[in-house]
Amino acid sequence: MSTENRIRSLQEFDEAFSGRFAAAAAITPVRAPEPMPQMEFYPQAVQQQPYPQAAAQNAPMPHRQMRKDEYFPQNYEASVAAAYPAYSRQPMPLSALPQPEPPQPMPTPPAPQQWSAVTRPPSAGQTLSAQEAQRLAPPPKPFRLTMKQKALGLGTVAVLLILLLAVLVPRLLFGIEFLAMGSESMGETIPLGSLVIIKKAPFEEVLVGDIITYEYGRGNLVTRRVVDKRSDPQVIATKGDNADGYDPPVAFEAVRGVVRWHGRLLGYPLYWMRLTASKIIATAIFIAAWGALFYQTSDAWVKKRKRSQADETEA
Repeated sequence: MSTENRIRSLQEFDEAFSGRFAAAAAITPVRAPEPMPQMEFYPQAVQQQPYPQAAAQNAPMPHRQMRKDEYFPQNYEASVAAAYPAYSRQPMPLSALPQPEPPQPMPTPPAPQQWSAVTRPPSAGQTLSAQEAQRLAPPPKPFRLTMKQKALGLGTVAVLLILLLAVLVPRLLFGIEFLAMGSESMGETIPLGSLVIIKKAPFEEVLVGDIITYEYGRGNLVTRRVVDKRSDPQVIATKGDNADGYDPPVAFEAVRGVVRWHGRLLGYPLYWMRLTASKIIATAIFIAAWGALFYQTSDAWVKKRKRSQADETEA
């Protein structure tokens, strides 16, 4: 490229940019002088910019002011609608837009509980009302059975079942019953208070001279010796060893059994339990004794015993 063409291209470049190239070429870099002393009669602008040449050299190049219609032409909406047909529709009304949910009202907090002035256990001389005493009382613990209480309950049920089976099984399977002699009609043969064991027997096995027990009236049991019997109909005549006369004959259907064994003084508990008052007293004693054992096997009784032992040790 020749020098003339080079100068001509630089001139055209200078003309195109309104002499900016020439102005930039005229500025020569200079070394920054020493900082000028700040003087009171210097203007404020000079004090803030002590190097006007360096500021002019490093300043950004000014740009031409753009007109408003260049960025926002009159046909802006039409051009956007042409470029994006989807946006050319009518604007959606605000009522069609999804409305936000209205704010929920804040729940009103519960009213603070009115506590009593007493907030700690009372002193020795202080008295409390029923409500305050109930509030200060510790919450009740759930009731639960200890292992000893469970064992006591199971043992009681087992004993009652054994007694029931001991009474019912011999009677149902073997026809054996346990009775108590409640009179002195048999004299020294079977004295009063003796335990009598009877067994059911057929009419042919009941012999004269045997001692039998039969029902007389409603619920009354009588033990007598057989003195005679008739087979048609089956009737038995009896007499007590300590009695002067004979008893009225009884039908064999009323006979409960023949006496197989008897023991002196062993039937008093059964004889005593035949009375209604005795049954009530025995039931009350059994319940009281069982309740005392049940309490002694609870956790409260164990803690009480440990506390008393600790107090005795400290004393």
